[in-house]
Amino acid sequence: MKILFCHNFYQQLGGEETVVKSEIKLLQQYGHQVELFSADSKNIRSLIDKISLALNLSYSKEYKDKLKNKLKTFSPDMVHVHNVFPLLTVSIFDACQEAGVPVVATLHNYRYLCPSATLFIDGKFNFQSIIFTPYLQVKHRVYRDSYLATFLLARVIARIRKKRVLETKVDGLIAVSSTVKKLYQQAGVPSNRIYVKPNFVQSKGDLESELCGNYAIYCGRLSIEKGVNTLIKAWRSTDIELRILGTGPLEAELRKNALPNIKFMGYVEQEVALKEISQSKFLIVPSECFESFGLSIIEAYSCGIPVVASNVGAHTELVHHGKNGLLFNAGNISELQVQISRICSNEKERKLFGSEALRLFNSKFRPESNYLQLLKIYNEVTQRTIEKPLQQVKVLGMHTHAASFKKIVNSIESMIIRRKGAYICVSNVHMCMEVYDNKTFSKVVNSADLVVADGRPIFWAQKLLGQSEAQQIRGQDLMIELCKVSSTKGIRLGLYGGNSIDVLELVKNNLSKKYSNIQIVYSYSPPFRPLSEEEDKAQIKAINALEVDVLFVGIGCPKQESWMAAHKHSLDCVMIGVGAAFDFIAGEKKHAPVWLQKAGLEWLFRLACEPRRLFKRYFRQNPRFLYYFVRQLLNKNKK
Repeated sequence: MKILFCHNFYQQLGGEETVVKSEIKLLQQYGHQVELFSADSKNIRSLIDKISLALNLSYSKEYKDKLKNKLKTFSPDMVHVHNVFPLLTVSIFDACQEAGVPVVATLHNYRYLCPSATLFIDGKFNFQSIIFTPYLQVKHRVYRDSYLATFLLARVIARIRKKRVLETKVDGLIAVSSTVKKLYQQAGVPSNRIYVKPNFVQSKGDLESELCGNYAIYCGRLSIEKGVNTLIKAWRSTDIELRILGTGPLEAELRKNALPNIKFMGYVEQEVALKEISQSKFLIVPSECFESFGLSIIEAYSCGIPVVASNVGAHTELVHHGKNGLLFNAGNISELQVQISRICSNEKERKLFGSEALRLFNSKFRPESNYLQLLKIYNEVTQRTIEKPLQQVKVLGMHTHAASFKKIVNSIESMIIRRKGAYICVSNVHMCMEVYDNKTFSKVVNSADLVVADGRPIFWAQKLLGQSEAQQIRGQDLMIELCKVSSTKGIRLGLYGGNSIDVLELVKNNLSKKYSNIQIVYSYSPPFRPLSEEEDKAQIKAINALEVDVLFVGIGCPKQESWMAAHKHSLDCVMIGVGAAFDFIAGEKKHAPVWLQKAGLEWLFRLACEPRRLFKRYFRQNPRFLYYFVRQLLNKNKK
């Protein structure tokens, strides 16, 4: 499996960065191809950088475009997003959706719900953002100690929740604990979209025998919500040494007021931190915020080290009081002192706690079990995405499917597996107006298994009608993609149509040169008259006998759509009306320049090439389409 990780690195590296690196390494160890798409908040330095950030905080077109390019070059099976704030933004979810790539996002904290991300405001828990609105936190300056920055972030979060981004743009959410899942459920995210998968660390069983150091250890950020002030005050009644690993805004103040038995070690790499933890008596996690997980806790468990932790958030899921550690009420100095005294004075109990901690680690937090959980989530999300019904939107009287190119191809592959007759219409303005004018033909097109936007105006119409996932899916592009699938997966192809046998031979030769293992097992160019019943039955028999999986039908609209509808129940293949694609592949006709295609003016190029045949069609149908669609759009907006 090819997996693309997306992460916005923080200015101060922390647990999330450790998780991202660990998951990438884990997946690579199991043979998966993994790459990282990232942004770094350290690059926000100048005033211009900050102004640009403020302007793009809600939605970054720059990073959306960058990710779209990455998706094209890497072509992943899954995108796994960790942090999008503040540079990547939720725009990257749109990039994934438009490319048709399933996306999961890990919920490390509460940033999608509250500007503070920790729910710790003015020294206490604050759930107002979840219950009411994130704008209530502006007065507290919870983001970068700034009214303006907090307001801007609150606006982003309010928009995310209003537009239900997590529910509509992300295919699966991974909560790092049940605590996180419950809070996102309270915010309105459906529980069936949230998986619970804890973080993990590499097993450090080789270190568990080194329980020899006469010190306790704190490992984390030095900030008020982490409870380090409470820890320092509680340590006044303790003789044992306390080693503090980490940095943060309170470091200078804490160093100034520290006791002789408190040693500050600053920032250290994970390997060094694990060695220090493995030689300690116990780990202390005194957080006063609503912790979403506790990576340092399972790092201690991996070394067989017990933990003394505050009873907040996910700590209560990880630390079982009196079994693998001890809990105390967050912010309560005297309770913390009691638990420190208990674990220091009872060596036998401390060792029992350590053994139970290691047992819990081996049962829940080893890399092997975490990999299986992660792979199960990827597979379930991928399968759910494939089985999810495609969005439909009515353009005038024509029911069209609005989806990414990749999702359409996946849907066709699913039809092939079912081995039942099916047909797909690639629609343009001509087909749309034929549907509008002709009730019989309307039934033919609207009974199709898929109707995709071949013409640029149809694609624009889907977008204007609110289908953000819509993409232009040209018949020839679809044909070429399925030829690629044929060369790699052995899908059997057939060609029905074309102006002559010679044209079909050119098509077969050109495709065979480009795709060496392609399987074109059937081709037939019908005469310019209706087939007799015997002739038709002979072709049906031949197509079924050759076990054609996909039959490309190129006899022009509306003839090809009517032919496919008439043969749906007699053929065991997927039929796709590709119009003039045979002529283009054979080199009989030229493509419009790309800029004309993107501008929606391909019809003008084709008119210049074939004025006699197309003049009446275009100048009769195009203005009418524009008129009737504008009316449809205005009526929709009124409603």
